[in-house]
Amino acid sequence: MRSPGSPARGAPVEMLTGAGVGEQALRGAIGKARIAHLATHGFYHDSQPAGLDTLWQSGIVLSGAGDHRLPVPDDSDGYLYAFELMDWDLSGLELLVLSACETGRGDESFVSGLRGLPTALGIAGARRALLTLWPVANEGTANFATRFYEHLRRA
Repeated sequence: MRSPGSPARGAPVEMLTGAGVGEQALRGAIGKARIAHLATHGFYHDSQPAGLDTLWQSGIVLSGAGDHRLPVPDDSDGYLYAFELMDWDLSGLELLVLSACETGRGDESFVSGLRGLPTALGIAGARRALLTLWPVANEGTANFATRFYEHLRRA
């Protein structure tokens, strides 16, 4: 993540890795960033239990994730669901890159449009997001990210 006020070229980067990267640590760091890149696992569940909001169908996996069958609204469960992300303040974030599977998917409805991570990011205030619609391989994603940031630096 880039530090606040730093230019894209040669800007300092803060890396969060390991067991301590849960929702609270990520929320604190991402709130200060202009550009954030998360390389993690993403998910989208096509089906859901009756009565469960569709924003619980998609999210990303963080440190400490267990094997939950149903969403648990808990900052320490290791899952960041779209429903939870809506409450974050991402208004200072110019770009969020999610290097994770299926982060751009959502449930389409005539009334509300696409409900999932794209909706949650918009509500939270992120200006731009680079998301995926399908499963992505680690090596291909790393190569893409390298070229993407090379082009972004020149822009």
